[in-house]
Amino acid sequence: AGQPTNGATVKLFAGDRRDIKQLVTGDSFTAQHPSTVHFGLGENGMADKIEIRWPSGKTVTLDQPETGKYHTLSP
Repeated sequence: AGQPTNGATVKLFAGDRRDIKQLVTGDSFTAQHPSTVHFGLGENGMADKIEIRWPSGKTVTLDQPETGKYHTLSP
């Protein structure tokens, strides 16, 4: 098996809730995973912010991102 291809680390902040997801696009031979991350908000109606840290170290913050839609970002 090949080594994982790690992408961004994505952190969701919504009220007292904190979720972190690591985007992995390839973790085995001939495998490719979607380059999307999905968070459920639970009882929170909105996210306070989302932080994206790219493999390069660059960080992007989305303050109060709109819910129910995809946000397209690139490093």
